[in-house]
Amino acid sequence: ARALFRIAPAGHAPDLVRLLDQGDRGIAVCVLPLPAGIAGAFCKRDGQSFLFVNRDESAARQRFTLAHELGHHWHGHAAVVDPDSVLAGQTRDPREVQANAFAAEFLVPRQALLEWTEAQSVTKVDLELLVRAANHFAVSTQVACFRYSDAGRLKPQQVKDFKAGF
Repeated sequence: ARALFRIAPAGHAPDLVRLLDQGDRGIAVCVLPLPAGIAGAFCKRDGQSFLFVNRDESAARQRFTLAHELGHHWHGHAAVVDPDSVLAGQTRDPREVQANAFAAEFLVPRQALLEWTEAQSVTKVDLELLVRAANHFAVSTQVACFRYSDAGRLKPQQVKDFKAGF
């Protein structure tokens, strides 16, 4: 997906609304108020995909939600309404797990995270590094924490300790 959108493998993903709005990709982005507890939604009609994002969420949350909904589009999933809990990883639905994994890798590629971390000349992942990584990749600190966990740089107990502080 990054190659299709001409984003370097280790590069920073730009403004996703603008990115998806360019050209004829068959994707429409709708940022609008959604009911409380709803992060976003995906549907497709007559070959046109619609990605809905709750405008009342933080910018980092909107960015992850949009990438998640793009994941539904990319993988050809059926229409879905995504509550906040799904984007927080509180699901076992394979389609939602796949969309979350897509969003995480699209926004914070494992290799890019490791290269960026190496350039910081740090020996351990601490809260300061999580915040700096989140800022660099324009995601939430929670997403940065999960990406470090996925990359094997945080142990489950460390993730649990950091999550308690979010």
